[in-house]
Amino acid sequence: MTPYLELALARTALLGRGPKAIGADPFTTSTLIRDFFAISKFNGSVKVIPGDNRSSVDLNLDVPGLKHSVSLYGDFYSDNVVAYFADPPISSYRAGMYLPRLPRMSRVDFRVESTSTMAPVYEHPYGGLTNYWADRYRDGYTNYGELMGNTVGRRGRIFQGWTTFHISSLHQIQFSFLHHQVDPKFVPGGGLWQDYAVSHEIHRRSGVYAKSMVQVEHIQHFPMLFHGSVSNVTASVELGFTPKGAKR
Repeated sequence: MTPYLELALARTALLGRGPKAIGADPFTTSTLIRDFFAISKFNGSVKVIPGDNRSSVDLNLDVPGLKHSVSLYGDFYSDNVVAYFADPPISSYRAGMYLPRLPRMSRVDFRVESTSTMAPVYEHPYGGLTNYWADRYRDGYTNYGELMGNTVGRRGRIFQGWTTFHISSLHQIQFSFLHHQVDPKFVPGGGLWQDYAVSHEIHRRSGVYAKSMVQVEHIQHFPMLFHGSVSNVTASVELGFTPKGAKR
């Protein structure tokens, strides 16, 4: 839209009747237009939009005047409303900030993100049945039962950050942190855990490379899965060779 702003709008519409589409609307030209453009129509005394529809807004802002040193971005997801900004409290988001170079540290970048699908205004009687949920299209927005959307899932919240030290164009070390929360009003007792990780990657001009990673996961509480707090450590090492001319 401008030299500094990228903006994308998207909308999906589910229509048709099948064995797992309970009380669904038929696929016709009229229902498709009404569903896609969120045109409501009276059904008895209630205005309804046919089918099952969702919207998203994706944006990236290269903050003007800062010489490309700060980027703000976001993915905003909405169920049952025309766009995220029409009713933010019932919608979901993933928003973040990226600094390709820290002040006085040109070889270090930093990224921080927050993601939430909690929809705080829908506490009762809807519970977690707002985002990534459909009464009439049970298999809609899933791939054989697996959610199509952010990995935070239903009624979850994530805060995470990364910083990478670019020792050279072929050598880097990255530190990351993730805080994950599941709403106790959706999963009894809720869930709360953190991940801490450090990774190292080095490539030689000969094509030989080495990657390593260590992650510590601390589960503060998740009573449906564990009794008390649990911690575990994961580590990996990878050695390989990339022929010259091949893309990494």
